[in-house]
Amino acid sequence: MDNPRDNEIIEFLDNLLGQNSYKISKIAGDASFRNYSRISQDKKSYMLMDSPPEIESNHVFFQIANHLKSHEINSPKIFGHDLDQGLLLLEDFGDISFQENNSNGINISLYKEAIKIIKNIQAIEPDNNIYADYSRDILLNEMRLFSDWYLDKGSLDDRVESSYEVILKGIRNSNDCIVHRDFHSRNLMIHQKSIGVIDFQDALIGPRSYDLVSLLYDAYIEISEKHREELIQYFIEISDIKISYSKFREEFDFVAIQRLLKVLGIFKRLSLRDKKHQYLFDIPLVENYLLQILSKYPDLEGLKNLILEEKDKKAIMILAAGKGERMMPLTESIPKPLLKIGDKALIDYSIASALNAGFSKIVVNTFYLGNLISSHLSDRYQDIVISEEKSPLETAGGIINALTHLGNNPFAVMNSDVYTNFRLEKLLLPENSLAHLVLVKNPEHNPEGDFSLDEQSLININSKNQYTFSGIGIYHPELFRDFIHCTGKLPLYKVLLQAIDNQQVTGELFDDVWFDVGTPERLKNINKFQAERNNL
Repeated sequence: MDNPRDNEIIEFLDNLLGQNSYKISKIAGDASFRNYSRISQDKKSYMLMDSPPEIESNHVFFQIANHLKSHEINSPKIFGHDLDQGLLLLEDFGDISFQENNSNGINISLYKEAIKIIKNIQAIEPDNNIYADYSRDILLNEMRLFSDWYLDKGSLDDRVESSYEVILKGIRNSNDCIVHRDFHSRNLMIHQKSIGVIDFQDALIGPRSYDLVSLLYDAYIEISEKHREELIQYFIEISDIKISYSKFREEFDFVAIQRLLKVLGIFKRLSLRDKKHQYLFDIPLVENYLLQILSKYPDLEGLKNLILEEKDKKAIMILAAGKGERMMPLTESIPKPLLKIGDKALIDYSIASALNAGFSKIVVNTFYLGNLISSHLSDRYQDIVISEEKSPLETAGGIINALTHLGNNPFAVMNSDVYTNFRLEKLLLPENSLAHLVLVKNPEHNPEGDFSLDEQSLININSKNQYTFSGIGIYHPELFRDFIHCTGKLPLYKVLLQAIDNQQVTGELFDDVWFDVGTPERLKNINKFQAERNNL
């Protein structure tokens, strides 16, 4: 153990279990700042929750855990705790989640068991000393995560705040029971043939429909409308609902809209702020849920259109983070993307191509002398997104770092040091492809080439690579799923190899103007080429 936190954990466990009598195995964390480890001792197993006290509400967790347990809710027993240090030793509910039990199709019986748990939680008399009220301010601030993180700032207009008011009126502030607040498939564990409930520390006193919404509009399991309706009816049958079905169903919808807006904001924030990019792949299902509900309410058409606009944005990433070492000494004080061809910077040619092709979202990554690139762009263009890199990430690493800006549709990528007349609007990703690359004939500086192209336009690698990758391509976000946890350098070639083996990378040959501005000599030749063309 090398750091003070590790020493605190060892001391905490030694006091509870005895020195050198246990084994620590770290397990995957969740969307919070907490970390978990499985503690094994003899034939017993515990879960250590390492919960930073300056960030997480450990005293609230402790209170709610004991309160739920005292009312026979199957929540983890606490065997030991140091709340000021943020360390708790909990009952181990194992590794099998509700999500895994429904991975091969919806298990209606299991869902009904989960709904019984919701009913049992709602039957507990709320203790105002433990649970705060799910107030209008909390509901509103949660929805504002959507506008703060999911929407581009340029998309904000009156449609957002006016929609929030409609949603709040639809919820009717009917707070009368305890709500778990995150009652979904990853927070329900299958333990000793029953369902265990975890991650309950944010529980409040709120609407009866809230936990049902969390379960039936789950970001991680797609549930059909038919199954959802059947389970809503079941909840109403076993619960003490004092309003008509139509009123309950309408409130259910508005609670769902509020929660799904919050989830979209949180998933984008997890990527942008916390670099937990894996949640980006769950956004399309949440968007689809939300659009289905919004289509039922004409007063929320503006909000629906905002989401559709965001989903349909055509995105391109321009790579501008490299140091340009082969361009030295020209790049000692000027980043390569700002070197000029004629009277324009290299990157301005890339941006002009993107704008002419109709791209509505342009993302530029920066590292070396990035402040100069950012300043250049902000002086000349509106709404260009800068994806700043703290260290060199190479192409695929840079793309993963910027994925949250690129959306969930296929997006184009172009090197900023490429000078070409290739028309970017022609870039299309064929069906079943994860990547489509633009290739050129091998230039003098790359005689061996990079890839081959077969008769079906599939990219492959062999001893006779006839073509060079132009630095222009279009990619599906799914290409990067298996590498999403990578936070350091990651070359694009490594990512492509896996997809090439699966015949999921296509290509095309471009045989017109294309230059790779890699050395001072090549830059000089391109300037000469352009001057000659201008004199024609």
